[in-house]
Amino acid sequence: MNSLLGGAVYLPFQSVSLSPMAGYRWDKQANVRDRGPSLQFGARAENLDLDGYLFNAAGQYHTDNLNPRKLESHFGRVSVQKQFTPSARDSVDFGAARNRREFYVSGDSTIESRVENIFAFSNLLSYDIFPRVAASFFFGVNTRGLDKKLRYRDALPPPGQFNTHIDELRLEAFFQTDYRSRDGRTGGSLRFAYSERNESHAIELSDNTVPRLFAEASAQEESKNNISRQTSLSGTLDFPISLSDRVFLSAAARILRYDTPSLLNVEDRDELLIVASLGTRHRVSRYLDLEIVLDGTVSHLVYLLSDRSANNNINRVLRLSPRTTYRPSSFFVTMNAFEVLANYTVYDFEQQVALVKSFSFRQFGWIDSTSVQLTRRIGLDFFAYLKLYERGQLKWAEFRERTENSYIEKTYVVQARFSPEPGLLFAVGIRFFSQSRFAYKPEGKRQDLYLRSAGPTCLIGWEVGSHGQIGLRGWYEERRQPDGSKTGLTNMTMNILMNF
Repeated sequence: MNSLLGGAVYLPFQSVSLSPMAGYRWDKQANVRDRGPSLQFGARAENLDLDGYLFNAAGQYHTDNLNPRKLESHFGRVSVQKQFTPSARDSVDFGAARNRREFYVSGDSTIESRVENIFAFSNLLSYDIFPRVAASFFFGVNTRGLDKKLRYRDALPPPGQFNTHIDELRLEAFFQTDYRSRDGRTGGSLRFAYSERNESHAIELSDNTVPRLFAEASAQEESKNNISRQTSLSGTLDFPISLSDRVFLSAAARILRYDTPSLLNVEDRDELLIVASLGTRHRVSRYLDLEIVLDGTVSHLVYLLSDRSANNNINRVLRLSPRTTYRPSSFFVTMNAFEVLANYTVYDFEQQVALVKSFSFRQFGWIDSTSVQLTRRIGLDFFAYLKLYERGQLKWAEFRERTENSYIEKTYVVQARFSPEPGLLFAVGIRFFSQSRFAYKPEGKRQDLYLRSAGPTCLIGWEVGSHGQIGLRGWYEERRQPDGSKTGLTNMTMNILMNF
């Protein structure tokens, strides 16, 4: 895909801009080349103060006429903020969007069109109850409609093919209180949240519809209808115990209820999730920091119908992760992190169902990340990662396990970086990875797989002022298989972050 757009920016007022643009787009999809004119019109208004109400707005109209396909991307957003008193604030956001995408399905004879219409509204009210205690209430509603249609250019649609429509309604609300001490060193928050999503599916009736096929397809499509309700309670606490030590605690509990009206859908279930984290940070010296975090998670999944109840299980995860950071100078920093993790999954009906077995998963990891700044523009980075993990069958009542397999993974990366100016970065390096797999047989533990790969890496990063970031990362690796054969693989990823 290639696109060329040109235009102008018109500023009728200091904080209002209009940007009409026109151009041409070349597009290749499913070995079919299309091209056609493109039109775009953008508008933006920032920090408009109207009688104490602060307005921000942005909108775009964009269309690509690639005969016979048509692409659209339109959106509009309006935000209004008001400071009623020094302790009371309110903000309202409106948004709407329309996206149209069209694809070739089979050669160039059938075109699939997907049109998405979105509307969103949210309101956030904040109030300072006391000088150190604040409360906020949020409410949001989001609707989404998706039409999926097939256009047949050279033939009539088959009798069993139907266009579909999806409607989604999402409601979200939360109430939160925050506390911050006078010196700012102690803080905490408590939030109660509720969300609900209603998703409905339907098919469209056409002129050549066969009633029997329509009834079957309609029942199948409506079986996807679902309603999910989620309630959660969460809190955080962060406080000092000395000038160089801090303790932080966070916990959350969530209940999810997932219901399906159709008798053809057996995914009705309830889920309970409890998460807690306790950690401490210690400033050993002005060069050395130490952090220790203990995490725990318990979840219970319950399918309500017998068709899926064999999958009902309780999952318990415990993780301990110490971390040290050493900065002897502004030119050198090294971080070491360790992780010990234990994961136990126990099925509710393991005794009644022979096909499900409780299992355990344990992991140890060590990470070393070191950076050396040689000059103002040139630096070196070193990264090492060692991971050992094993999986086995578990008898929870006896807390006994039988290991089935284990792995040892090693990753080493070395790179040199060059930054000619702030916001621009180039880096090249080399990466090595190996994996050893061991199986446990009656005669003992033996290695049954060894993989190894190595190759160069490259990185380009560019911060486009305050507008966003562009990152391009690539690497080539030569993989050596257990039979001695080699395969080459080229990888490249691009990340684009835009700020509006």
